[in-house]
Amino acid sequence: MGIKKHNTTLHLILGVIGYALLMVLIIKFSAMNTEIVIGTAHIRTDGLCGVFAALQTLINVSVVLYCKKIGFRIVSCLYIFNLSYLIISLIVIQRWTVLPGIMSTISGLITMFVLKACLNKIELDEEKMRELAGTDSLTQLPNRRNLHNTLDELVKKKEPFALAFIDLDNFKNINDTMGHDYGDEVLCEITRRWNSIKGENHYIARLGGDEFAMIVTDYKNKDEIKKLAERYLFCFRDKFVVNSKNFYISASMGVSFYPDDSDDKTKLLRYSDTAMYMAKQSGKHCVCVFNSNQMDSIQEDVETENYLRKTVKDESFELYFQPQFSSKDKKLRGFETLLRFRDGDKLLSPFRFIRLAEKLNIVTEIDRWVLKNAMLKFKPVFEINPDVKLSVNVSVAYLFDDMFLHDMQEFLNLSKVPAENIEVEITETLFISSAEKASEILSTLSAMGITIALDDFGTGYASLSYLTSLPVDVLKIDKSFVDKIPDDDKGNDFAEAIIYMGHLLNMEVVAEGVESKPQYEMLKKFGCDTIQGYYLGRPNNFETALDVVYEDAVV
Repeated sequence: MGIKKHNTTLHLILGVIGYALLMVLIIKFSAMNTEIVIGTAHIRTDGLCGVFAALQTLINVSVVLYCKKIGFRIVSCLYIFNLSYLIISLIVIQRWTVLPGIMSTISGLITMFVLKACLNKIELDEEKMRELAGTDSLTQLPNRRNLHNTLDELVKKKEPFALAFIDLDNFKNINDTMGHDYGDEVLCEITRRWNSIKGENHYIARLGGDEFAMIVTDYKNKDEIKKLAERYLFCFRDKFVVNSKNFYISASMGVSFYPDDSDDKTKLLRYSDTAMYMAKQSGKHCVCVFNSNQMDSIQEDVETENYLRKTVKDESFELYFQPQFSSKDKKLRGFETLLRFRDGDKLLSPFRFIRLAEKLNIVTEIDRWVLKNAMLKFKPVFEINPDVKLSVNVSVAYLFDDMFLHDMQEFLNLSKVPAENIEVEITETLFISSAEKASEILSTLSAMGITIALDDFGTGYASLSYLTSLPVDVLKIDKSFVDKIPDDDKGNDFAEAIIYMGHLLNMEVVAEGVESKPQYEMLKKFGCDTIQGYYLGRPNNFETALDVVYEDAVV
């Protein structure tokens, strides 16, 4: 920067000196006779004046090009001074020989103004190009490149700032099921909501896809940042409407601080990203502040990811089956299929490896394996008790996969299991994607004789309009509500209301996570049809599940 400024100043000084010398020569030759003799040559002085004037214009153009605004101002002043002198000479002394110089000076002055106008347009175009290079074309927010430049500037200033990494939850489902046009509209609406609350010290950038980053400067403490982050997440409380279709979106946010966590921008971004994944692991739609302990978890995730890829390739998952019983007489109703993933001697929680599977985009492969192997393995059970239901969870990604219905029919034919014995469990995240497409697929399943169960009811976005329009046969009350029974009056009222509503819609109601006799007795009193949980039966391998079937048959 210093060298460039020095060169500009040097060009300016040389240009002014050259202009002044040529102006003196023009004035001098204008005052001389019309001809001078050099040896045997006769040279007209007005011709020399023209040559010097051309050189003068060339120097001025060079000065303006190199020195921009200040060069234009100085050159214009010199032109005006020269023009004034020539006009005075013409009026006072009536020296008519200066007329060509006047015309040349006016021409040069016009040239300078035209040149300046062109330079201004070029600068505006360059500024627009810089803005476009640093702006996301869809949301008009700063892009990843702009973010990195901003972080560089802030790090140089050594002023504290907070960096938040934001990732939308389940956003991929919208693009996959409804198309990117719908997804783009949702992203634009999110941006509009954020802009409506953005402060002067807030900087928001879109990194690509459904990832965003936010920088906050001039804050009092970390608690203020966390409250601010929660305010931005609060913007997702209202549904997003695109072409009369409703979408419910949430977001997870991770925050790191400069210079407390690191004074390196790359590490800060990684730490914010790490905290964001911890927020997702905590249940999504929340804010998590980075701490060093999270790095151990991330390293463990990397190792688990590698092992998970190998497990999918080798198809070495483990299937467990949790029994479901009638609340009235504890008669066996069926089993829910549960997937287990063993990393060495550790049995990982489903939430953890499913989250990693979503990240690796292999959920569909896992679902296909579970559906096929559960049906093949359970064939002997239906021979003992033809009324037993086999319930299998199906992710939104697999449900909307083009091969899902084909796979279902193929596995039914392969296992010889009656379709009436199969129950497909879906979650309320289905309504984030496309209720219309879901209705079409679920109706096909229902026509085949397969039972449809809505899992985790009450924790998501299902509404009565969806329940009445979709072919749902079973409502499963989420464990989080069952946990409040019987000690919480509101929890009791809510569970009773769900059971009543389910029966009103001619649906069977299943309570998950029943772990005590008081819970069982209360749910039975409310009229809940089926009980699932540790109180009546834990998840077991197939051999133990088969024993439960035999025991129930004897009873």
